[in-house]
Amino acid sequence: MATKKKKSVVAFVPSSPIGEAVVAGDVDALDRALDTLGRGRWHTVRVEANAALAHVSQGEWGQLPGTTNSYGFITPFSDAQRATAKRAVAVVGTALQASAALLHGDADEHFALLERFRPAHLPELAGVLVEERWPHVDLAQRLIMAGLSTRPTSDAYILGLIRWSETIRHRRHHEKSDIDLYSLVVADRGLITDGVLLRLFEVEGTREVSLGIQDKYGKTDSWSDVIVRLVNEGLVVRDVIIDATLSAIERDWPQFRGGWYLRLLTVLGIGDDERAARADRFVGLLHSRIPPTVTMALDAVVRLADSGAVSAAATLPALTPVVAARGKGQVKTALKLALRVLRKNADDPEVRDAAQRLAVDALVNDDAELQGLALDLLEGDRSAAVDDALTPMVELVVPRLRARFAAIVAQTLPTTTTAKTATTAASTTASTGKRTATDPLADDRRVDLVDFEDLIDVVARAVEDDGDPAVVEQALAGLIVHARAIAAAPKPWAALKKRAAKIHRTLSRALAELLVRILEDADAAAATAPIVDSDALFVARTHELRLHARGLVPLALPTHRDGLIAVRALVDRVAAHVAAGVDVDKLVVEGQLALLRLAPITLDDALRAQIGALPATDFVTALRVATGRDDVDECFVASSAFALAAYHRRYGPWSLSAPPTLSFTPHERTEAPDHVELVVERTPLRTAPPPHALQILEQPHERFHRGFVGGELATVRWSLTIWPVAVDALFLDAVANVASNLDWWGAAWYQRAYFEALQQPLVTCTSTTLLTTTMLVLGLAGKEPGQTAVAVDALIAGLSDGRVDNDAVGAVCATLLDQGLVKGKRLAASLKTASDVDPVRVRLLVERALSGDPARAPRDIAALLSLLVHLRVDVTAPLPPTTSTYLEGLGGGGQVTKDRKILLA
Repeated sequence: MATKKKKSVVAFVPSSPIGEAVVAGDVDALDRALDTLGRGRWHTVRVEANAALAHVSQGEWGQLPGTTNSYGFITPFSDAQRATAKRAVAVVGTALQASAALLHGDADEHFALLERFRPAHLPELAGVLVEERWPHVDLAQRLIMAGLSTRPTSDAYILGLIRWSETIRHRRHHEKSDIDLYSLVVADRGLITDGVLLRLFEVEGTREVSLGIQDKYGKTDSWSDVIVRLVNEGLVVRDVIIDATLSAIERDWPQFRGGWYLRLLTVLGIGDDERAARADRFVGLLHSRIPPTVTMALDAVVRLADSGAVSAAATLPALTPVVAARGKGQVKTALKLALRVLRKNADDPEVRDAAQRLAVDALVNDDAELQGLALDLLEGDRSAAVDDALTPMVELVVPRLRARFAAIVAQTLPTTTTAKTATTAASTTASTGKRTATDPLADDRRVDLVDFEDLIDVVARAVEDDGDPAVVEQALAGLIVHARAIAAAPKPWAALKKRAAKIHRTLSRALAELLVRILEDADAAAATAPIVDSDALFVARTHELRLHARGLVPLALPTHRDGLIAVRALVDRVAAHVAAGVDVDKLVVEGQLALLRLAPITLDDALRAQIGALPATDFVTALRVATGRDDVDECFVASSAFALAAYHRRYGPWSLSAPPTLSFTPHERTEAPDHVELVVERTPLRTAPPPHALQILEQPHERFHRGFVGGELATVRWSLTIWPVAVDALFLDAVANVASNLDWWGAAWYQRAYFEALQQPLVTCTSTTLLTTTMLVLGLAGKEPGQTAVAVDALIAGLSDGRVDNDAVGAVCATLLDQGLVKGKRLAASLKTASDVDPVRVRLLVERALSGDPARAPRDIAALLSLLVHLRVDVTAPLPPTTSTYLEGLGGGGQVTKDRKILLA
């Protein structure tokens, strides 16, 4: 690979005592030369001083050869030479040049230098210092306080002041100094008298610099402590600071930056009189787009309304944006306030109308408690306009409140609702029946070999984005089949070859390296180390195909999506390999993968005869077992690497061991909440795996992602095509991995692939596939919304086509709730979304979920109870006995008690 040519540097030749002092690295000689030259002539040596500094700086960064030249400069240059060059530029250079020279180093020494020589640029230097990428605000402040520089007026100066606290903390730590931010602020009276501190409330800040960042990561010398202390000691006017804080909040800066001003307002302890004097401002903040700001304003408006400091006419319209907020707490507070205002002004028709219009807006929220509060506001007389607005709202009212809503508005529930209820009730008895499943070998799921004309586009796509396993497989097969044609016409592939060295993702890199070997006609090395993860499997596969299967369709190329291979296609490929003189027994990796990828098998007489006609090699013997043509016992497993894959493909992943079980281990933390760890317990194979067998069920655990499947999102997607009829086995360590990160302590985007796999037509979530069922429940209860949405889609699709057993999923929900591994509120939210599509089966699932140990119920179990009440509004069938027992033993009060009584009635 070509390297960048180093820039040639002209040797520095001193032409004055200034340059000679730099070459000598003699600071005292430099100072004498500056005094001798005189202030009036300093500008004449500016070019020489800057040239010397540039030369030293280039050498410092390795841009000069490491030789000694005739002028005394040695690469790397000495610290004395650098310090002398920077000192010279700081005195004779422009303000911009001096600022760059003074960027690093001791502020005391820099100040002493500038105070001694007083260069011509000094009055403007403070303004330039704060404009640097790393502003030297400490030095700038010293120059300003000493009267040597003019105080800047730019926003950069204010951002520099914000970072000043960080500089002071650094100095106190490293210099063992007792300085503090408050004393320095008080010492610079201009900060207070000139209104500079108020600019802290006008400059938003950046992603790197803001009051929120400085005070969050520096608990001492915080600007909020300084402001509060200045207020308490009467150095700044309290009302001015309160007004400035509210002005900053009104600007609706991003939540993290604006949060500092909200906290300052809390620390200032604003009183009722101060709040009342600014009532209009607090009411106006209810329209903020920042949720914490709305919460603060709502609290203030509640106080103001209760004390009569704000009128009902001003309060109720201002609550309109609040009732449309996402946070239940804010909506609840707003509706309760509206109800109090309405009761105080019951005889005022304008107030009643405003409160009821607010209630209409609140009905769009699907929470039963909030809708109940809205209905409280709607009782009594209403205007015709309000009634007209209520008419179309009936479909939005939760089932448990529809009767009350109908009574309030004096109307009959729409026929569509009644019909839907009747249909739902009638379908209850058929809720567990099988539905039509997707054919995994349907024509629209085919993965075809790519023609040579289209191959370069497919390979380029796979190299740049390996996220689609089908495209990756097509690219790999195309490179193997068309290798000779590629080598014969390499020019179109030159750009991809050049790009290959810059590819780092596992699958893409393996494909790129295979392309380079084809273009350079290089052989690949055979894999020697045991293959214990999917990354090594894919790389070993490319090497093996390059060695033994040139020009032939790879045995393990999927014929359909999800990695499935139709058995007839595999038999044809084996026959083609044999006819071409290829020893299929040498395709150890490819052959095992092909056996594991076999789709559900049905043999007719012709296909059985075709398999029987193949030569009796180790692979063909294994193929006969995998397809069910021949029967064997467990001793067969030790016969070859293919035997284990064939036996597992025929008899299932747990045919040589007991199915895995789940256990839960509580852990106590000293600095974080206690947590429960999910552990997948497995038993070893009864028969030791033969040499070179893929260790899918026996892999070691030293990898970070723990397991045969892990790594990048694209790699995990491809990994889950290794054994498409037994994805449950590929989740052995994935389940524990996902369970440890439900609260999203760290971003693990690759885990999305696990939930995507749950939508494959051969993946089931039943009592016999414990790991996939558990993965589905973990996805439904996860915190990351993107992954949760995929899990909800998987649940809906699985319930629809019969792959998901609602009773089995409910049982896992009960177990994970008892163990404290999942949160009831998150689980209820996901199930609520799924119930919009399939209410009957989701109801049965929730009933089964509420049948564990009531003494171990999570604190947020109320969300699941409310969902069940919602789903059972029109159901007359009794609760299952296990659910009734669970509810009878459930403790708690409030909404739990109300919903329990409804369910047990």
